[in-house]
Amino acid sequence: DEFNVTPGVNSARVRDAASRFLAEAVRPGDLLYVLKPMDPVNGFRFTRDRTAALATIEKFEGRKGDYAPRTAFESQFIGRAPAVVDGARAQIVTTGLREMIMAMGEMRPARGAIVLISEGFSSTAASERRRLPDWQGLARASSHFNLPIYTFDPRDPVPPPAAAPAAPAPGEPSPGGKEVT
Repeated sequence: DEFNVTPGVNSARVRDAASRFLAEAVRPGDLLYVLKPMDPVNGFRFTRDRTAALATIEKFEGRKGDYAPRTAFESQFIGRAPAVVDGARAQIVTTGLREMIMAMGEMRPARGAIVLISEGFSSTAASERRRLPDWQGLARASSHFNLPIYTFDPRDPVPPPAAAPAAPAPGEPSPGGKEVT
């Protein structure tokens, strides 16, 4: 989801994770498709060509926060206001996912899955108005076809909370100055 991944280090994490996934988890006979948000959502052509998939992955560069249109479609139909662009981008990505689920479901794969790499979607008034398809509908469709959706967030994980200081040994003063017995 290049619309919802920041450029730079997070985009590098996406390229690394997706390349590793392709090398380690996709078997030679598996069909695959790397869907970019602005790709056409009709007539998916699944392939076993890992080289082509890897080439698409290597060109990945996130666009989160970059609202400059890069296609004629974006210029004509999405707009310029960040809230409107975020809502339209969320709709484009969820529509692509829905169509991918439907295409894969029709194939009835024995071992199918969708991997979504994204930092998540911003919640704006514009995105709330454009609710279809929604995440619950995507979950129902993928469940109907027995297709799990795995998600990966390329941002730094939240650091664990700081450990509480160790309790003082008996006979030693506590941080409050009282002896622990």
